[in-house]
Amino acid sequence: AHISGILCLEQAVKVIYHRSKILAKCSGGAMMVVSGKAVSEMEELCSKYGSVEVAVHSSPVACTISGKVEEVSEIKDELQNELNDGESFLLRELKVNCAYHSPLVDDSRKDILEVIDTLPSPGEYQIPIISTVTAETGTNKDYITGEYWAENVRRPVLLYQALQKSIEKDQYNIVIEVGPRQVLRVHVANILSDIEYVCLPSMNAKKEFDSIFSSLSDLYQLGLDISWDTFHTTKRPPCPVPRLIFNKRKQLHFGPVGKRILSGAPQQNKSHMFVYSTGSPDDRLFKLCID
Repeated sequence: AHISGILCLEQAVKVIYHRSKILAKCSGGAMMVVSGKAVSEMEELCSKYGSVEVAVHSSPVACTISGKVEEVSEIKDELQNELNDGESFLLRELKVNCAYHSPLVDDSRKDILEVIDTLPSPGEYQIPIISTVTAETGTNKDYITGEYWAENVRRPVLLYQALQKSIEKDQYNIVIEVGPRQVLRVHVANILSDIEYVCLPSMNAKKEFDSIFSSLSDLYQLGLDISWDTFHTTKRPPCPVPRLIFNKRKQLHFGPVGKRILSGAPQQNKSHMFVYSTGSPDDRLFKLCID
């Protein structure tokens, strides 16, 4: 919301701070990733339980469910039976303090509404943004009210619907995942199965610089106009002039032996600076070399 221009930095920090502080008071519940099974089937299964809902729509065949511990456990057992019967999908429980995007965070809505209230918008959208709450392009009423952020913590994350909304079917699409590691890239193939695209990371754990340099290079090759002046704030070459790979000597001067090696000439064994064997079979001929 801040990058899009609808919120200033101070307002964005206020939302992050209060939203996190209020949610930290919530506890209990469980969340579980189900990958490889149609989300529509999972929604039908969750409807049988009072507290469990699909919290994150990662792709048409992957989601995260959230609710009371005992009910999520019952669903896991039911799905495990399907696995035992030959079906193939992935189940993974998440380590969380609270069952986010479920009825267990309903109490936080009132606090968020009161604390965030209405934020004065600093201006118009500079960059279009698609909400994962509505899966629609942001309006002037989104992101600037406590009502929106209350819905943001309670309603499911419509990730794949929002991504589909952003895609131009007649163009080559570039997807960049902004985060400390690649989490959603695995789902993009299922979301954009019939679309031409490339998915790039903003960073990878323990390879932050390599990752961002690689992605910037890929974006440049794809024809994007990179603002290099923003990236390099100092007026100097972005990298040192590379040394020759085969030159491992620190000094610039090369003696006759070094020159002979670099020229590809066969090396000759010698123990004297100027007198050495000619390499004859009887090893009795020597040559004097004053270079």
